[in-house]
Amino acid sequence: MTHIDLKHFWRHPIYLPYLHEPLSDEKLAEFEQKIGYRLPKTLVELLKIQNGGYTRYCPTETTNFELWGIGDEFPKLLPIEQYIDLELTDYVSFDTKGLIAFNGYGNFFHCLDYRSDTTHPKIAYVDIECDEIEEVANSFDTYLQQFSLDIDEYYYVVASDLPLGELIATFAEKLAVKYESLGNFSNGYDEYRMKVAGHWVFALPNRVSMAFARKGERNFNKLAQYAGKTTLLYPEIGEKYSILKIFNEKSLTEILQKLGDDFTINRLDVQIK
Repeated sequence: MTHIDLKHFWRHPIYLPYLHEPLSDEKLAEFEQKIGYRLPKTLVELLKIQNGGYTRYCPTETTNFELWGIGDEFPKLLPIEQYIDLELTDYVSFDTKGLIAFNGYGNFFHCLDYRSDTTHPKIAYVDIECDEIEEVANSFDTYLQQFSLDIDEYYYVVASDLPLGELIATFAEKLAVKYESLGNFSNGYDEYRMKVAGHWVFALPNRVSMAFARKGERNFNKLAQYAGKTTLLYPEIGEKYSILKIFNEKSLTEILQKLGDDFTINRLDVQIK
């Protein structure tokens, strides 16, 4: 069973196109009246902290999990009928009324399932196209017990007080390789890469901007509200760490051989434990 810190449930930087306006009691009451059901208490707590977005914790064997919020723009919490072609509901063998989608893509969804209990919903996985529905948990809290911290298996951490740019320059010099900046377009924080033993190694900071959006995307105009605000990708490891993404064993071996005497380098999952 995973203990989930609700305060650190949401992934940063916040991807602004998936973020809705802060959830007020009035908006919550209006939404619950509209769908005809009360949302689980823990789900409400999470949406009061952040109204939608990517999460740091994910169900087993899942990455890049989204939990939809309540608002005017998609993606958002809605009865499943509003996400699918209504004609398809005529071809499924189960009743779709009472299924409230909070995550999904195309014709498959994770839903609050109020069909057998209008007060305490179960959690169901629904595949409309394959005419399948499966109960995955008997409550939202039980569902969260299936979540674990989403840690990339290729992530390693380096203890250093150097800013990331200086750190990667130091690494490149000791490894006798070139490095380059990738900018912050992909994830909202600066990234670097260098080729070690013929394979790319990426470097990213643990301290990142609070939020990001690309020009032209929804809520890009709200980015200014977060100017100068930062947080940690992994608060579990603290301020002084940078992260290396190392895919290849030969790259790892060379890095440890040439840098191991000067820097402490550990797997991220080991460091957190």
